[in-house]
Amino acid sequence: MVIMRTAWRGLILMTVFKAGFGQAPIKMFPIHRSPLEIQRAVDPVKPFTVAGEHGAILGQQNGVFESWSFPVKVLSQFRIHAELSDYPVPIDVQQYAAGITVSPGLTTITYSHAAFTIRQRMFVPKGGAAAAPVVLFEIESVRPVKITFEFRPEMLRMWPAPNFGVPNAELGEKNYSAFNNSHSAFTCTSQH
Repeated sequence: MVIMRTAWRGLILMTVFKAGFGQAPIKMFPIHRSPLEIQRAVDPVKPFTVAGEHGAILGQQNGVFESWSFPVKVLSQFRIHAELSDYPVPIDVQQYAAGITVSPGLTTITYSHAAFTIRQRMFVPKGGAAAAPVVLFEIESVRPVKITFEFRPEMLRMWPAPNFGVPNAELGEKNYSAFNNSHSAFTCTSQH
């Protein structure tokens, strides 16, 4: 069996998406590994936190999370779905959360399915007030796979600040937004 390897590194939360932009794999780059890290099997209902001075990712070890760029909650209920080529049944990737690795600067959740492996790498960079949380995805697959990132856009301020409803996810121009307002989802497809 020949294994095709495609690596997706999608910058979520720091990128302004434009139709056709951000939907191609970016070049692989090395990720610094800390000598201090804890690895364990996922306990799906236990929480995890990735925190920095200006943002945080808060979620459960099955990979469902919400993201904050202080003082604003950017998104919540982040989930991943996969659809393999010639097998059009959607796969709830959270059910395949297998391991979590935590180090001082990076948290990685690994999803392991018979046909693909996804590594969800999360960190909050050091820096000024614009240092928002970052989520990178690395995908290896034995066949072409369509990955859907589904989340609820929030843009709500922290309590006790008043909020006047959830803003619309549409960015303004027709065909400019990567969001599908009817489903609140962003979709990308791997290229083999």
